[in-house]
Amino acid sequence: MKSRILWARYNLGVDPFNLNTTNDWCGNFYAWGEVDDYDKFNYKWETYKFIKNGNITKYNKKDRFYTLELEDDAAYVNNPYKEIFDQCMPNDLNINELIKNTN
Repeated sequence: MKSRILWARYNLGVDPFNLNTTNDWCGNFYAWGEVDDYDKFNYKWETYKFIKNGNITKYNKKDRFYTLELEDDAAYVNNPYKEIFDQCMPNDLNINELIKNTN
């Protein structure tokens, strides 16, 4: 059964009226569960929001918590049109469905 998810045309942070260079199409960069775009290019465990004393404190296998809560969902938090339509980051099931059903 298909979920009927509608996928965004652009990545978060892309200005569709300013697509002059390859970088304009990239959008912002976010770590999983982080909602701020820090231009963070140092993606190490030490800089991750949900690391404490070397342990993942949220969204780990032990907790079986794989779908982001809205407060940790960059697509939801950064959606200026929340009142009009819902938007969220895809989980692994959503991505696999997209791959399976896309030519």
